[in-house]
Amino acid sequence: MKIVSLFLLFAMSLFAQPLENIYEQLCVTYERIESYEAVFTQYNFWQEADISKISSGKIYYNLHNLLLDYVEPAGQKLIVSDSAVVIYDDVSKQAMISNNDDTAIRPQDILSKYWHNSKKEILNNSEKLQIIKLINSENSQIIVEISEDLIAKITIIDENENSVEYIFSDVKINQKLPKDIFGFQISNDVNVLDTRE
Repeated sequence: MKIVSLFLLFAMSLFAQPLENIYEQLCVTYERIESYEAVFTQYNFWQEADISKISSGKIYYNLHNLLLDYVEPAGQKLIVSDSAVVIYDDVSKQAMISNNDDTAIRPQDILSKYWHNSKKEILNNSEKLQIIKLINSENSQIIVEISEDLIAKITIIDENENSVEYIFSDVKINQKLPKDIFGFQISNDVNVLDTRE
């Protein structure tokens, strides 16, 4: 029995090593990213209401700002700076502004937020695709698909089985972002709810 236990412990240590290596390599890759641009598709699902929604657009970020610029639904934006988060809807002419209290929006930030306090499991570890599943103490889980050392897909599932999934494609790293991409100004005809303190 003791030999079996030692074998299982040894097997687990072999299994854990590639997992940490995958995460460390991701950290190295994303630390080198000064600007990021990609097409994204977003899938939302609300379990209790059995409602699904598909959205899409482009994501841009640098060291201090992030923008989700939606094509569908058209005119919606999520802008995150070091100090504030702005949610804007052009159709309803509504904007909500709040403090940025350590908002994790970048794919690597979401992964890092879960990493150290979650149970981890490798679902796939091939040369071209790694899939990692993490479950935290509140039974929320995150599933991350990694291709060519970049996060290609990230799924977040809360304890009530509501989920949001992002798929990234046409990724451009450390290329010049469109001019004034983060310089969004709210016009005077927009109804603004500002909850910043």
